[in-house]
Amino acid sequence: AVSSTFGIVAFGRTVSYSATKFGVRGLMEALNEEFYMNGYGNEIFVTCVYPGFVATRQEFLDYLHQLRCRVPIQTPDEVADLAIDGVLKNRCEVIASPLYMQLMLKLYSLMPNGINRLVMDIFVDNVPRLGYMKSSLNSES
Repeated sequence: AVSSTFGIVAFGRTVSYSATKFGVRGLMEALNEEFYMNGYGNEIFVTCVYPGFVATRQEFLDYLHQLRCRVPIQTPDEVADLAIDGVLKNRCEVIASPLYMQLMLKLYSLMPNGINRLVMDIFVDNVPRLGYMKSSLNSES
């Protein structure tokens, strides 16, 4: 299954997206445990892939640039190669991002919330406030 790094780390402005990706993560973890408890732990393997930002839509890339987002952007081929490698190695979890991002995502749940917010501020320093977004939408009507 394919989730997202937003299924590991929730980020503001992605509430619905993060919720569904956390759901995929929970489904795959529970399914993996179900197979194990039924004696299939060495026969049936499930893999959940967590890609980061993938260069698939130009408008999305433009938006990331506008936000001055400092995260690695990968090609679909890079993510596919990591996913296939993980499936072939029967890995439960494949974080399809550069190694330093994999480490950050693993450490994220261990850090206090204040530190996590500082880290997010480093990677994205220009996220508009909700009031700004509403006024921008109203002025376009």
